[in-house]
Amino acid sequence: MTGTSAKVYSFVAFMILLAGLCLFAGWGEALAFPGLWPICSFTVATFLLDQTGNDLRVEAKGSTSFVVHLASGILFGAFWGGVVTGLGTILSETQLGKRPIKIVFNAAQKVAALTGGMLLIHQLGAPQSLFAFGGEPLAFGADLQKNLWYFFVLSAFYFGLNTCSVSAVVALSSGRKFAEVWNLNSKG
Repeated sequence: MTGTSAKVYSFVAFMILLAGLCLFAGWGEALAFPGLWPICSFTVATFLLDQTGNDLRVEAKGSTSFVVHLASGILFGAFWGGVVTGLGTILSETQLGKRPIKIVFNAAQKVAALTGGMLLIHQLGAPQSLFAFGGEPLAFGADLQKNLWYFFVLSAFYFGLNTCSVSAVVALSSGRKFAEVWNLNSKG
């Protein structure tokens, strides 16, 4: 194993550990199992959106599956949202024929980004169900504004961790500088 690949494998192992710790912490505050139909529906939606991704400039690919990832976290909570995100990513990356290390890394970094973001906003005071999608009408005012702020924090955390971790692993595997990879990929 070369020095570069050892660094890549170490970074991937770190992301797997981080995702596992986030899921474990999310399990402690997990909402009730949402049901097989919602979990499967959101997993299939993630899978399909990942199939239509677009290539970025340096050894990476982007997709719109983040919409389903964030929605699953908001609707199902940190743990079940992480499960949907991980399963959808693993299925999609496997179907696309990616190498196992890429499959595991992409699933781990997306799970860590979503679950970590959900845990963060709960620590900041967000309600377990960020937006009340029950039978009551959505109330506009201070609660909605506060929940939108939590949503922006969740989104910033998700995209920040996602972008940084992908740029870091690409930089490690390609021998480029992190800033160069991040700059090229963030510009599309």
